[in-house]
Amino acid sequence: IIFWIPRSSRGMTRGSSNLGMTGGSSSLGMTRGGSSSLRMTKLCAHDRITAMTNVTKQQQLIDDFALFDDWLGKYEYIIDLGRELPDFPEAWQIDDYRIHGCQAQVWIHSQMQGEQLHFDASSDAMIVKGLIAIVLQIYSDKTPQQILDTKPDFITDIGLDQHLSPTRSNGLHHMLKAIYATAEEHR
Repeated sequence: IIFWIPRSSRGMTRGSSNLGMTGGSSSLGMTRGGSSSLRMTKLCAHDRITAMTNVTKQQQLIDDFALFDDWLGKYEYIIDLGRELPDFPEAWQIDDYRIHGCQAQVWIHSQMQGEQLHFDASSDAMIVKGLIAIVLQIYSDKTPQQILDTKPDFITDIGLDQHLSPTRSNGLHHMLKAIYATAEEHR
């Protein structure tokens, strides 16, 4: 379970007039700061997230997105997820790691860590970085076979297939294609 707490005390229950929400098996506490961006603080142990199965991770992601009443909030959340990505070394921002077919520049670096395939990725576009963060939550640090067995159902269940521009949808498709191809190589 991922818990989010607001940085201010204005958190309210779902359905209220402010963006502070909680509910269900996952809780998100969100408040608007002086700007229109969401302010969130992550309050969970990394090992709990890593221990989740891919199905559970996808369901958690779906549940988190269901807390938002409109796509403006969902887009802000996607951007915030992208901001949380670890730094991506400049040495990896080369053509060897670039995903072609994306309008934005996207780089994915992979390496085997024991039996698991680990991915690091980044982009020069904020929403695309958020999409990368979502994809990495589902596919990074899994065995190649687990990756190949995991279908991207979350895309439809969240509504990304209906709300992304055609160029972003195409880029997401190419990211997934690259991840599956890498998993196939390491199987």
